[in-house]
Amino acid sequence: MSDDDEMSQAEVDASAEARAEAAAEEEAAAEAQADADADAAEAIANGEDPTNADYSVAFSPRNVAVGLAIVAGLVALAASRRRRRRRDEDA
Repeated sequence: MSDDDEMSQAEVDASAEARAEAAAEEEAAAEAQADADADAAEAIANGEDPTNADYSVAFSPRNVAVGLAIVAGLVALAASRRRRRRRDEDA
């Protein structure tokens, strides 16, 4: 197995891991949002008026992590394509 094959496999593994992490984080964020919605609905059912904080979308650590994971994936994809293009030009 050549160094290029090993590098490609490492890139594939890293990309798959990043996608799995992003999917898990998105699922957790969706679950947290569903919980917040249920809490707001329960407050309304109990006669409490929801506040702006009940409806606001904050930059939670989970949302920031999902965003950074997406950006990291795009950067890795761009770097991979750039390396591949340079390798083809050198050949």
